[in-house]
Amino acid sequence: MSFLGYSLTLWGNLRLSETSEQRLKEKLKKITQRNRGVNLEQLLKELKTVLQGWLHYFRLAQMKSKLIKIEGWLRRRLKCFRLKQCKRAIGIVRLLTKLGVEKTLSWRTALSGKGWWRLSNSPALNIGMNNKWFIEQGFYSPTENYKQLYRNPL
Repeated sequence: MSFLGYSLTLWGNLRLSETSEQRLKEKLKKITQRNRGVNLEQLLKELKTVLQGWLHYFRLAQMKSKLIKIEGWLRRRLKCFRLKQCKRAIGIVRLLTKLGVEKTLSWRTALSGKGWWRLSNSPALNIGMNNKWFIEQGFYSPTENYKQLYRNPL
């Protein structure tokens, strides 16, 4: 049974409904489109407002595992967004070496014929754009903030 974006389980627990999760992902897709002409800082501000409002509305739902999946998917989309801003192979190499990836791995990744989505999960990007990098950029982590917001109802 679904009501106001929540689903009620057989044991009386509140969960996030599937349609609410899909609507959130559609909003996030629209914000993180790779062809938008905004910088990463502006994009992260927009994401923070959407995620913060959404998380505060659904704070009563038990959705830790869903949030972990959504956050992983969102980080990968942000990697795609940042990678496409480099435009050419030399730009990708400069970005990755600046992030601490060794030069040969940077070149191997940049010269790969794979698409943006596949490159966003490559070892070079996982080394350079790790969780620490996302925190430095100002990424609003839904899972970390959910831990603080969620209180088990009586």
